Amino acid sequence: MGILPMRRRDVPSLQVAQAFQPVHARVKEGCATSIQGRDAPDTHGRDGHATKKTHGRDGHATEGSMVELVLNDEHLDGVLNQALALSTRRLFISTADVKDLHVPTGGKRSRSILQEFRGLSKRGVEIRLLHGGVPSGAFINDLKKNMPPNLVMRRCPRVHAKAIIADGKWMYLGSANLTGAGIGAKSARRRNFEAGVWTDDVRLIDPVADMLDGIWTAIQCPDCDRKKYCPVPLEEPEL
Repeated sequence: MGILPMRRRDVPSLQVAQAFQPVHARVKEGCATSIQGRDAPDTHGRDGHATKKTHGRDGHATEGSMVELVLNDEHLDGVLNQALALSTRRLFISTADVKDLHVPTGGKRSRSILQEFRGLSKRGVEIRLLHGGVPSGAFINDLKKNMPPNLVMRRCPRVHAKAIIADGKWMYLGSANLTGAGIGAKSARRRNFEAGVWTDDVRLIDPVADMLDGIWTAIQCPDCDRKKYCPVPLEEPEL
């Protein structure tokens, strides 16, 4: 079976519209919708409403087929803060660009993403950051001051996927980079226009996680034709 067996010709147009309407629209209706667009009381999404239990690629029941649309400034509270809070074992981030983004902590106060990573490290969470571009100067400078103990960074110039996977159970997949304008605290009038989905559906999470793990572990390196742009395969930052 396919990873996500849903096309416009497979389900009625009304169900497609329900499945992919923004979180705030579903909250107004007073119920959540699953990927099939029906009310379902088994599991819960970011807004606390129920979503439907479905089956994973191996045929076993999985706790969730929640797929929620995330737009623009919903990325901060709906994705980054959720992923940071939910991670208890491993946080895997894939991004093209890396900058010193900040996360609001109340009022006008905020914490840098590296401060958040240090907090996760204290909780024993492993953090993997796979990126395509060279991190910003501000990010590197902060990294030099205090490298989070459990953070490992690897660079592959071919990486353009933007994904955040928390404990292998929840995933963001979309357009937003690990930057202030993408997924951080930049104001609504200055941030990028971004779109993505937040899900706990293993039919989506597993193949993305497998792809990223293949990059992380250099499985793709022997057959890569971009070696001249990658003098140090999967290089880690020199501090």
